[in-house]
Amino acid sequence: MISAVLIFASIISHTQSICYFPAVYQGEYVSQAVMHSEMPNTPEISYSTISVLYDSIPVWGYCHRRIGNNVILMDDTGGITCYRCFHLALRSSNVLQIHTRGLDKCYTSEEAAQSTCVTQLDIYDQDASEVMLYRTKGFLGEPAVSPTYCPFNGAYTFTYSVNDGTETDLECDTPISTISDCPYGFGFNLQFKECSFKNKDMSFHCLGDWDGRDGERYVALMDTQATLTSIQDKPRYRCAIYKKDPTTGKISMAMSSDSTCVSHLHSADMGYETLVLHPKEDPAWPDHLTSSCVFPDWLQGEWEHLHFQEDSFVYKDHRTFKTYTGKCVPHSLGYTERFLVFTRTQCGEEEYKCVWVKERGMNTMEVQVSIYGSEYPDISLC
Repeated sequence: MISAVLIFASIISHTQSICYFPAVYQGEYVSQAVMHSEMPNTPEISYSTISVLYDSIPVWGYCHRRIGNNVILMDDTGGITCYRCFHLALRSSNVLQIHTRGLDKCYTSEEAAQSTCVTQLDIYDQDASEVMLYRTKGFLGEPAVSPTYCPFNGAYTFTYSVNDGTETDLECDTPISTISDCPYGFGFNLQFKECSFKNKDMSFHCLGDWDGRDGERYVALMDTQATLTSIQDKPRYRCAIYKKDPTTGKISMAMSSDSTCVSHLHSADMGYETLVLHPKEDPAWPDHLTSSCVFPDWLQGEWEHLHFQEDSFVYKDHRTFKTYTGKCVPHSLGYTERFLVFTRTQCGEEEYKCVWVKERGMNTMEVQVSIYGSEYPDISLC
């Protein structure tokens, strides 16, 4: 009986010591390496590959112990076993953000390493070193850049400035340049017009966004015109901070000078590049859309991918990456769950559709949208 208990206790002790990374973390990433160039204010950037395996991040060590979002990695490649503490935050399926007290320090005891673990307050105060990892391959080695909705949608005009020390005035000082997420909501296209440089176009894909400080948010971007194949002065990945004015819809956005979220990036108003986005005015709704058609009370408010307010709604279709703004169309058939709606996409495409909603619980509903639409308010769609 005693030996059986001892064996059982040994099994428990061994099980508790298992340390691994969840599958959503595993995959292949790239992280930037910056080398100073001969041109001032123009760093040369290259990228190195970092793999996250089920039990290790080979470049830094084996998973030894997990403490919340912190993990102690053990490294014995130099002949002496040492430990480091890393804080891991999966910002989206494409972005893994890591904070540590420094990659150049490794401690001979687990306790010493644990004393250096980064807290949320340290991250908030930017009192830790940051490493941004951008996913290129998934858990099974497959290419894995997941389309991700951009945090703002629609069409805007913007002003622009690059704070590289070469000019004191705004490079694009009037809101003539345009930006929109048409045709797909996982990216946005910029058209620079009448600036202090030649007209040009840029395009970014959104990789994920997350909370920042004081109501601001971060967004990770991929420049579709940059590559990973060689040393370059144009980063493939960018980090930005943005903040939206809920009253005017105006968005302030600042971008870092490289692929980190700290280089020359301080707030939505202060960064290496800054933009102020002014929303374009939407066309008026058709005259026959009146307030006599209102969605039910239980439907009002914020749902996943969907928002209802009185007779209007906004729906983000994560299959087609189109955002529909819609308005209820009055009719006399007495439906309480099926609604004829007039819809407009972020690209300005307009048509009538039917929306069928069903309350499935206090916080759950089922929504079906008609596959086909019509140029006219045809109630037979429902």
